[in-house]
Amino acid sequence: MTVVVVGIMREVPARRRVSAQSHADPGWWVEEWFDGRPLREALRCRDVGVVFRFLKTRGWSRAAIAAATGLSETRVREVIHGRQRVTSYEVLERIAEGLAIGRGLMGLAYSDRPA
Repeated sequence: MTVVVVGIMREVPARRRVSAQSHADPGWWVEEWFDGRPLREALRCRDVGVVFRFLKTRGWSRAAIAAATGLSETRVREVIHGRQRVTSYEVLERIAEGLAIGRGLMGLAYSDRPA
């Protein structure tokens, strides 16, 4: 199946197709691993670059990540490539909300479960 992404035609496997209106699976953040470590650990360290790179492997485009988090595509690209880090509490809150990440996993709120 062909998917149009920002005016570009490309083939995307059905299992990886994601649009800006799609939602992240909250289970990813506690169950999945990426780059040899659990995503839960990356979240605890607030390593948003790992989170964004993981989403790319799930078929998310920079535009979809930007739409879900309220960041610009340029900022998403810079974070993915490690040229910028997200340190603002407000931006971390937007990312958590937009990607269905439990706030406690990112140390943004008190939680009964450790991050």
